[in-house]
Amino acid sequence: MHKAKKILFIANSLGDPHGSSQSALDVINSLRGQYSIYLITKTFPYVNPFVAKTYNAFFFSCCLERTKVGWIFGRFKLFRLISILDLLFLRLQLLGSSFDLVIVNGYESMPCWLSFKKCFSNKYKTCVISRESPRHFSQGDIDISLDSQQKFLLDFDHIIFVSSILKAEWSSSLKLRNACYYLPNCCNEDRFLSIANALDRNLEMRCNLRIDDKCFLIINIGGVERRKGQDDLFELAARLHHKYSVNFKIVCVGPINTDYGATFKSNVLSSIVGSRFIFTGALNDVSVWFRAADLLIFTSRAEAMPRTILEGMASGIPIISSNVDGIPELIQHGVSGYMYTPGDIDELEKFAFSLMTNSVVSKSFASKARNRYLDIFSRANHRARLHGIVDDMLS
Repeated sequence: MHKAKKILFIANSLGDPHGSSQSALDVINSLRGQYSIYLITKTFPYVNPFVAKTYNAFFFSCCLERTKVGWIFGRFKLFRLISILDLLFLRLQLLGSSFDLVIVNGYESMPCWLSFKKCFSNKYKTCVISRESPRHFSQGDIDISLDSQQKFLLDFDHIIFVSSILKAEWSSSLKLRNACYYLPNCCNEDRFLSIANALDRNLEMRCNLRIDDKCFLIINIGGVERRKGQDDLFELAARLHHKYSVNFKIVCVGPINTDYGATFKSNVLSSIVGSRFIFTGALNDVSVWFRAADLLIFTSRAEAMPRTILEGMASGIPIISSNVDGIPELIQHGVSGYMYTPGDIDELEKFAFSLMTNSVVSKSFASKARNRYLDIFSRANHRARLHGIVDDMLS
């Protein structure tokens, strides 16, 4: 029965290094094989290898990109430049198609959804995956207002929330009458679960990355922007540098796409603790730094269900995180990691120094976090939850 059901999945990007894009690919992979999947996306370089294995899928770029259009039939690809006639033709294709369910991946896919929304006009059941908290729209790094996001959510028959905490918050603030579901994220287990099992993972990878094997290595994953809170790391580094005789480095792994990020990097590198920092820029594979790291510190001020923490849990490294939004669903404070209040550097310093100097606690946290990932957030659990949700929507 499932194979007869047709699902159209709309994502601004699919499979690129951004967390929302990676989580969209997790959803597609969980649905593939049980349903006929059709895609609208605009990130061709990342989606091609996947779509080549999806024999009945077609995909084309979001009309806002206006670069290329492609159809996939088995392993054969045809690309051509989009013109106005192309866009009209694509809309006609959608008008002439029939789907059982349309799923939209988060606020980033809002422009694409609005471009093609009239093609669906109450013909199909619709669902949006909400990957944001209200704080995402008040930190200055997103150019969509909270009011626009609220109207966007109310546009759909069903809403999937990746955080139960935010499901309750959005439902209460918007007085939602939509059918709401809970689907926490998972991570790329092929890449991250193997890290905890690798012997001498730190030494081997540190050699490749030219990091001193006696250096305590702290990683922070995410774009350098105001919402991600890397300024807490800057203040932490200054305190560790002045107060303790510890050999440490902090690696910020992620793109620098904003003026704030560029200014922050410049200020850090020109400061007294500049030699303590490494900025890698955007990477397609961040797992190399998980293999080398002693500690993950996640400083974000607005998150729903961050993949970075799930990756840290699966990798078996100790974690300190801010305590915002859906993060308390992941970390059991004092049991499988530490959580601190954003901006409270006294608290962050205490937790960081504790894990830097107490390997017994660090190993205990890492082991319990990994077990928690496997018990609750694994890919198998993600797939089972998603199939149950989609079956309920289609019924």
